[in-house]
Amino acid sequence: MQALRIWALLAVLVFAAEVVQAEVLVQEDFEDENLTARGFRDIKGLSGKSKGLLSVVGAPEVEAKTGRRCLKIYYPKGSAGGWATIDFKGVPEFYCRYYRLFPQGWEWPKGYGPHDTTVFAGSRGAPTDSDLTVYLDFWKSADTFVRVATARQKWGYGGYAEVLRKYGGVGNRVVFNVARPDKVEPGKWHCVEYAATLSDPGKENGRLRLWANGRLCCDLAGLPLVDEKHAGILFNNWLLGPYFHGGSHKEQWNYMDSLVIATEYIGTVEQAGNQPPRARFTYERDWGTMTARFDASRSADPDGEIAEHSWNFGDGESGSGKLTSHTYGEPGDYTVSPTVRDEGGETHSATLDVSVGPTVGSGNGLTAEYYDGQELQGRPTIRTARQIAFQRRGWAGRFLWGGVGDKQGDNYSCRWTGHLQPVTSEEYTLTYEVNDGGRVWFDGKLIIDAWDKPQTASASVGKLQAGKKYSIRIEHHKGTYEASRDWKAKLFWQTPTIEKTLIPPTAFYLLIRVARPEGFAEP
Repeated sequence: MQALRIWALLAVLVFAAEVVQAEVLVQEDFEDENLTARGFRDIKGLSGKSKGLLSVVGAPEVEAKTGRRCLKIYYPKGSAGGWATIDFKGVPEFYCRYYRLFPQGWEWPKGYGPHDTTVFAGSRGAPTDSDLTVYLDFWKSADTFVRVATARQKWGYGGYAEVLRKYGGVGNRVVFNVARPDKVEPGKWHCVEYAATLSDPGKENGRLRLWANGRLCCDLAGLPLVDEKHAGILFNNWLLGPYFHGGSHKEQWNYMDSLVIATEYIGTVEQAGNQPPRARFTYERDWGTMTARFDASRSADPDGEIAEHSWNFGDGESGSGKLTSHTYGEPGDYTVSPTVRDEGGETHSATLDVSVGPTVGSGNGLTAEYYDGQELQGRPTIRTARQIAFQRRGWAGRFLWGGVGDKQGDNYSCRWTGHLQPVTSEEYTLTYEVNDGGRVWFDGKLIIDAWDKPQTASASVGKLQAGKKYSIRIEHHKGTYEASRDWKAKLFWQTPTIEKTLIPPTAFYLLIRVARPEGFAEP
């Protein structure tokens, strides 16, 4: 019996090792010209212009990132660029890494940068009838970003641009980056990493991630990447396609090296096998006290565990632990920073400015529900708004939030709920400046109804007690662009001792709907 238990334990350990071990689907350092023998194909038949545009070179022309040689992509004047493709075993999620070098003198075409690489799910044809394409683009602005486009699914080819915008981007782009990507610097090797996970058919559980030079730039989860009619599609083809629409305006070239496609994260050549952790935290402080409580339990390590939490409280003092507290000696504004370390020794820090004092709370904003359409109907997208201080500032500022409404930034509605905490005990007046319309409830009563037309409306809410939390609910809708060129939604307060001013984030508290760690009370 003891022997059986030992064999069972060994079987479990072997199985676990197989589960966590990333399977390498494609690995290429471009050391020789025998790419065809390893499964690569030049797809010049699709473009008619790619012949002879791919070659393998090394020193003295260029120092390869790994090994002695790398792939050269050559552009005669007027050429769209070199394309190559390789199939791999179908998988529901993949990780891709490669290095790119753009030499000194490289020029982007006016107003357009080329697509770089693509991974397809499902079939691929000309120009494409793939079910899902993941692009990584280097644009003239020298930024990088991930975008996706679909064909044959219900969104139509390119139609997924609008779907993606609802889930964290604008147009085809993922714009809410964790960290801004590095600029593309001529003469330097840049590491590109991206990963995607297909959703279950008709569900919102797909994921896209992008790293630039070892830093996570965007991590977009909850995406509907597969519709109900295309169950069973898998990622199965990689394409090098750094093409120019209309062709290159002059003779030029760039390079690629160290391509890896795998089933799990691998990491850069410089830092292989260990992805840095990410620090996240919240804090709370009771009214009238100088002691703040900090919670870093949302910190995570994508490929392991957090081994250590350390804190810098911004006043020269430090601490440790996932949950901790600190008493400040003087009122003021402090920059608090936790640092998390993973099992491999990699660290990451985050910062948050906190206000401490006898008349300042630890407000964390309002719960925001965003709806398509102007009637507050359907399934909302839940976010957090620190304060009600929204106003159009130029064309780029036409969006309340890029995930709702149409591409003009119109036709949406939203609701903000939570608690308001006064800073003094006296008579308060609330003022709502809003286009196209909105409403305000305070302490359970409708006090401002400006739903039907743009206006500035005020209401007295009587004498409030400093430090007490009062329920508040604010609603807003926005119609067409022509009717709301100067849209805004701004909430002010005013007292005999406080001039009319925007209500600060420290006075708003989220409407908590989930359990909190011990010591963190609901408002």
